[in-house]
Amino acid sequence: MDVLLVFNDGAALVGNLDGQVRTETRPAQLSPQDWEGRLCSIYLEPEHGYTDEAGVPFTDHTGEFRWENGQVKVVKLEGFKPYETFADEACGLSVRAAFLPHLNQWVVAE
Repeated sequence: MDVLLVFNDGAALVGNLDGQVRTETRPAQLSPQDWEGRLCSIYLEPEHGYTDEAGVPFTDHTGEFRWENGQVKVVKLEGFKPYETFADEACGLSVRAAFLPHLNQWVVAE
């Protein structure tokens, strides 16, 4: 399912689960209020709340195991996924966001 990254009265930036972003424009027959309602009913909300300039912290459990000091340990990756700026200047839209493919999740910078 697609994720609503940002919108205004005339357009919206929508991210898919492949990490791609596209612009959706408001049909002329919809009022701005109906447009907002339609967007909120069709698209998922992204995660919010990460204000770190480095990006979004993540942990990815790879599903691999290794022996360490006689115990089985799960292999995991940790790091930061940097924010990217996605924009459609003609529509007046811009958002800083990151797509975490191992979680199929979009995160929008606050």
